[in-house]
Amino acid sequence: MANCTVYLPGLLHSLRDTAVMPRSTALSALTVLLSRANRQPHTLVNVYNNALQWLGYTLCTDAELPGAALRAALPDSIPPGTYWCLDPVSLQLDRDRALLVPPGQVRLRMEQAQPLIATINTHFAAEGIQLHAHTPDQWLLHLTTPLSLRTTDLASASGRDVLTVLPQGADAQRWRSLRNEIEMLLYDHPVNQQREAEGEWPINSVWLWGGGVMPAVSVPSMRSVYSDDPLVHVAAQHLKLPVQVLPASLASIPWQDTAVGIFSLDNIEGPHLALLEQTWFKPLIDALRARQLSQVELITQGWRFILTPSLLRRWWRRPRPLSHWITLPAHE
Repeated sequence: MANCTVYLPGLLHSLRDTAVMPRSTALSALTVLLSRANRQPHTLVNVYNNALQWLGYTLCTDAELPGAALRAALPDSIPPGTYWCLDPVSLQLDRDRALLVPPGQVRLRMEQAQPLIATINTHFAAEGIQLHAHTPDQWLLHLTTPLSLRTTDLASASGRDVLTVLPQGADAQRWRSLRNEIEMLLYDHPVNQQREAEGEWPINSVWLWGGGVMPAVSVPSMRSVYSDDPLVHVAAQHLKLPVQVLPASLASIPWQDTAVGIFSLDNIEGPHLALLEQTWFKPLIDALRARQLSQVELITQGWRFILTPSLLRRWWRRPRPLSHWITLPAHE
């Protein structure tokens, strides 16, 4: 039988949305999973640090994430701070805040990304700063002079006030100056004029993160991976693990591999949670009952929920209301 690790860091926080969900929305499979599983604490660093550790990478808790190193498959001899992820983003003004629009809503095309990058590269050519498009919405920044910074990854910053998650460190002021120059170049760029005319979010800023070096790896505990997250994909590929996009339903997974990892790093909202009940949690419970799975390990904010076929039969553990899990503190 196979075992399945489900990495869903936003789950417990999303349960707060159930207070405004229709009464007809039942989360019975999730409730059974949470109530009958054994629960263990684990240290929560950030969504990517923990995801990479579960995949098989060895990271220090205070190390800068190796986003660019994984994205570009850089050797570990590259000095830290010389390659960064510099992703195009849209900031939405909200009174005295600037909110980072979730990247999935921006949808930048390559024919739009290339002229934006060309403008930035031309402007900074004499300063040893070079941008490359890994994909339309995933850019790589190469610097001849490293930046010493601690940053927040794009997934964690999404939807938040950027003033609370800006890069910190010895070169924070240097980076703020560079970012301000880039924002001026983007402000009235023809690409943004076209995007706004078509009702799309303008690319009015960039997000710097992931300047750490390639981490050491151990023997991966998983044999196949499913995720829609680009960094999880390249991290799995670097470990030579088969990786696929998330299926419409986990019921379609054949469970032939001995260890399957399922990663979703997106923020979860109430309607999405109701969909996950039918496409994730119910199929997992069904697979345990059919003994297609020997174990399901659900990893969320600071907790691991471990459920096996025998634990699932603990009928005397009555399902606890969702309000119990909403108030469950995240273990740090």
